[in-house]
Amino acid sequence: MSDTIRSLLSQRELFEPPEIQRVKAFIQAEYQVPASVGISGNQLIISVKGAALAGTLRMRIIELERAAQTEKRLVIRIS
Repeated sequence: MSDTIRSLLSQRELFEPPEIQRVKAFIQAEYQVPASVGISGNQLIISVKGAALAGTLRMRIIELERAAQTEKRLVIRIS
């Protein structure tokens, strides 16, 4: 009856909040690159590879907020 952490976590269903899914889908559809998105308090933290993409996303922040359908502050980082 002793379950390991690995076996317990592999059985657990993990889900992403809808706003994270929408941000990832927006970036994938527009730029065909993956993005890492997380929530920290009242912020959505978006990490992308490359300063050029991060700068482009910052210029399109209003479109990104609309796509995410969230009131959280969007923070874009270079990973």
